[in-house]
Amino acid sequence: MPQNTVVDDGPPGAGTPDAATRAEVPGTVTPTSRRRVLAAGGAVVGVVAAGAGGWWRWGRPDRTAAQGTGPLPRRVIGLLGDRSDPAFTAHERGARLAVGEHQNNPRRPFDLVLRTADDRGTAAGAAAAAAALAADPVMDLVIGAGTNTTVPAAVAACTRARVTLLVTRADTNELDGVNLTSALLLRPTRTVGPPAVLRYLNRVVRPGRSAVVRDLSDADETLQTIRIITVHKKLDGDAVVEEVAPDADFTAAARRIAARGDDAVVFAGVRPERAASCARALRAAGYRGTRVADEHVIGTPFLDAAEGWFVGTGYTDATADPRTRKFAAAHRARYRSAPAPWAAEAYDAVRFAVHGLTAAGDNARTTVRAELLRHSWQGITRRVSYDPDSEFFQANDDAGSFLYEVTDHAARFVSGADDIPRPEA
Repeated sequence: MPQNTVVDDGPPGAGTPDAATRAEVPGTVTPTSRRRVLAAGGAVVGVVAAGAGGWWRWGRPDRTAAQGTGPLPRRVIGLLGDRSDPAFTAHERGARLAVGEHQNNPRRPFDLVLRTADDRGTAAGAAAAAAALAADPVMDLVIGAGTNTTVPAAVAACTRARVTLLVTRADTNELDGVNLTSALLLRPTRTVGPPAVLRYLNRVVRPGRSAVVRDLSDADETLQTIRIITVHKKLDGDAVVEEVAPDADFTAAARRIAARGDDAVVFAGVRPERAASCARALRAAGYRGTRVADEHVIGTPFLDAAEGWFVGTGYTDATADPRTRKFAAAHRARYRSAPAPWAAEAYDAVRFAVHGLTAAGDNARTTVRAELLRHSWQGITRRVSYDPDSEFFQANDDAGSFLYEVTDHAARFVSGADDIPRPEA
């Protein structure tokens, strides 16, 4: 692919073409059921979210219906991320399914076009690609599918250009002040903590005392988790913080935890190899209590060492979550494979964008952010809602947090955070 390209999904009404048939448009962008959670009273029951219906016909576009009585206005959404990252591929597939669904709606108010840009996995690349997308006068909104490294740079670039950026994946502490920018988060940051594992501990395990293992090789990244537990008391019961130096292993901490008989262990770190080391040390020390971590530790080293651990994520398993099974079937039909993590979240991001663009009317670029802030919206993966004063993403109810358990070297879906049962009174 040429170095300076934006990839467009083709002319309005063309549905969701394969990569081989997408038009290349010159630009300035660098290229681009698992067992349920066990509780004293029973098991989790899957709940189908309100608003998860309304699915338009999947398959070939209805070109006659799409044409209507005359040309429709066009709205353009950008998708920004690292094209070499499998998570970006998942985002793009989910987004294109949403675009195809929109185009197949004969009552749609506008045609929808998706353009993608490659941030090359670097902050500099994200800043340049976001600026190029935002400089296009027809660009109405950008979805940031990048990482904690790249998204803050994209936020700054989009804010300068006054283009709304929807953040799907990143959860860095650098986004805590995102309400002062043009960006809107579609997931909790670490200031809220890992809601799925905390809810699992509070509602199911109900520990009297937990050990919080803070990996100091990620001291800045783990600080918010420590504060959530020790200052804001989001974890019930007492907490003992075990700090482990970057050049130390977890043997001594694991032995202290096992000797105390702590009810649960929270690993506060983001490196899979360090989480794996902690898991092995706890097992060697004979610890058999509940062990939890967040999504950033998921990787082969951790999955090979952490049998029985629970992990909280910001993405669902669309093949196992009751709310996303229709989406999973559509994904298989379109791409001949099951949806990967972040595909369903990207699908929701596009639908949420359409919700705002529809309300924004002709001045979409300048007013869409205000329209998105105005009302709560229910997707298939989460409920998107913002505090009207602070503009922060509200993460208390159905915020798109999910619980997985490590079994047989894989993280397997257990439930959404809101489906974890409350303890009986």
